[in-house]
Amino acid sequence: MFSGCCLAKLPLDQTPVSQGIIVLDPQVLGNATSDSAVDVVVETEVAVMRSETVLREAIIYRSLNEHLGVDEDGAYDILRDGLSTSRVDDSLAIRVVMAHEDPETAAIACNSVLGAYLNQRMDTKLAASLQAIQWLEEQLDRTKTDLDALPAGDPERQQMQKIYDKLHERFVEAQLESSLMANDARVLEPCELPR
Repeated sequence: MFSGCCLAKLPLDQTPVSQGIIVLDPQVLGNATSDSAVDVVVETEVAVMRSETVLREAIIYRSLNEHLGVDEDGAYDILRDGLSTSRVDDSLAIRVVMAHEDPETAAIACNSVLGAYLNQRMDTKLAASLQAIQWLEEQLDRTKTDLDALPAGDPERQQMQKIYDKLHERFVEAQLESSLMANDARVLEPCELPR
């Protein structure tokens, strides 16, 4: 009788897991200052990390389908089913856990998800930056056209020149910021082989 009791307490699933932690930079929060707003931002990133886009990028990032001996859809199913993501306490850290029967595969897949998520964050930031630069460039072109249409002594020309100068200054700043762009998330703990 006692052995039946004790057997019930043993974990039934002994699948090896590998886990890592990503921490978000506080700038990700933007204007979110209340606890509930911060929760929403972090929980959104937890969901993004499990998104199909990130998981498919993870497959490509490390050729996981080849490592697993399956096609990309099969690799996606394995990632989706073995992956869990969660916020670490009330911090800006996200825990990524990958379960797989092969410990090495668990670690490789886990690190692939971390890398794909970081790539996705940078791609998103870069796309937004390039969109802003393009918009500023269009505004500069329009303002320059309007400026050139005004006669040299026109008082409105001086005002238009100030607007053009401000736009040009912001355009140069945006290009510089884009070239110096850093990721707003980093790996705090990489995924290691399960012990």
